[in-house]
Amino acid sequence: MKKYLLFLFLLISPVMYSGFRCGDCDCNIVSHSFFSVRPLYQSASPERVTLFRDRLHACEDGWNGTVQLTFFGSRTKEPWRLASFFGPSCKPQFTVTSANTGDIGDHTVTGAPEYRDIVAQHFNIYFKNGRVFEGFFCLDPEQTVAGLGITYKQGIYERDNGKYFWIELSSPLTHIKNQMCIHETVKSDGELLSLDAVGSISEAFRQCSWNFGKIDPYVNHIETRFADLEAKIGYEWLSIDCCFLESYIGVLIPTGNCVSAKYVFEPIVGHNQHTGATMGSSGIFEWWSSEEQDCYAQYAFDWHSLYLFEKIEMRSFDLKGKPWSRYMPVYRNKDQAQLAAQLWNNGKYTEAILLHTPGINVFTQPLCVNPGFAHTFNSAFILTCKNVRGEIGYNVFARSAECVRLTCCWEEGPALKDISGKGDTNHVNTINETFNCTEVRLTVTYYDDNIITECDLDLASAAHPAMISHTIYGSLGCYWDDSKFSCFIGTGCAYEFANDNAALDRWIAWIKGGISF
Repeated sequence: MKKYLLFLFLLISPVMYSGFRCGDCDCNIVSHSFFSVRPLYQSASPERVTLFRDRLHACEDGWNGTVQLTFFGSRTKEPWRLASFFGPSCKPQFTVTSANTGDIGDHTVTGAPEYRDIVAQHFNIYFKNGRVFEGFFCLDPEQTVAGLGITYKQGIYERDNGKYFWIELSSPLTHIKNQMCIHETVKSDGELLSLDAVGSISEAFRQCSWNFGKIDPYVNHIETRFADLEAKIGYEWLSIDCCFLESYIGVLIPTGNCVSAKYVFEPIVGHNQHTGATMGSSGIFEWWSSEEQDCYAQYAFDWHSLYLFEKIEMRSFDLKGKPWSRYMPVYRNKDQAQLAAQLWNNGKYTEAILLHTPGINVFTQPLCVNPGFAHTFNSAFILTCKNVRGEIGYNVFARSAECVRLTCCWEEGPALKDISGKGDTNHVNTINETFNCTEVRLTVTYYDDNIITECDLDLASAAHPAMISHTIYGSLGCYWDDSKFSCFIGTGCAYEFANDNAALDRWIAWIKGGISF
């Protein structure tokens, strides 16, 4: 009876983590500059644990060692949900115009920002003779992953009671390709005001004056390397025919790459070069067997906790209450604003209008990033008949919000450039509106009143928020334990999803094989 009560508790425990998808939550996170993707082939993930949990002693009279190779791959789905994570608002497409009044699509704009998502001048789009730019665009991000996971586990010390201490080393060689495409329709344009200006949003995101935050589909965003090394030492608490339980502690040694912030949605292999500490447990409990003992059903669970330590990274951020303000032009200091005013007063209007510093170059800084804790819980039913094993399961992954802070004090000096280009500044402007009212002091004389302070910075826009993702999966494999070296092969597939846009929706598939010796 106790065995079935334990089984029932383990069965319902994942329900505490589960949830139902809510349409209102599909894009409740917007205007973030960095997306942290859950790496594949990590401890307690389906592609890692299926068919491999209890293989350490599969070979009788062997050396109590086992190794597995897993070929895995994934591809994202629902690109619009991921696009909304990076976009300035929760919309499938964004309207761009340089007009304060006029017709945009089916709407007539009279200074109202609700019909205009982007002020074209903020992206350095200027035409001669007052020609108005008008267009629409949408973002289309996608990620594909392929890799080879390698895991080696070895018993190192047997106690008098027959229980083993063991070590495990694991790392996946991972190939990641990220694509961030811009689909743009230009409805009205003209001759560029200067060679320093650009003629579309697509060109704006590729302009050479931007050092960070670019979107360029013509650049191969590919990274291939080992995605961190997991090293563990563990102990078997229980190892009998019907039950198996073990626990471990370990370290995560970074071998992947780190974000540079040069492009949006960069491919990151591993955990962004963060060092980590791990702990966890795995168990298998038999709850049914046939009279002939050639078929039996089991419940398996895997729990893994990871803590990632703080590290300095380059990240881009917005101003508070101003989505995408990191792309708005600024004057780096008062001297630059005074120079623009001087050019304007001398009749050099084009030079004055185009004189600015890209905001993305100012609002990208080295930040101290602390990812904190991540927890994975895997729950599965296993049915084995003779040498064939099938498994269906549910996996939940939860990660705390990243904590970010400046590595040093913010250097005051930059101020948001006013759209007039006369050296004026305007601290109330947003990415979709240019305010001009008597209460706002614009001229260079009042430059110090519009300087951006550290209190104006929205560092949360540079951090990945807390997230929970869910994965359902199935696998099928065969064992051959009667040979000198016990071996297995298997395959499986999974689908990962979340209630909001802080996690990827993606398909995952794998083929694996292993040997015990």
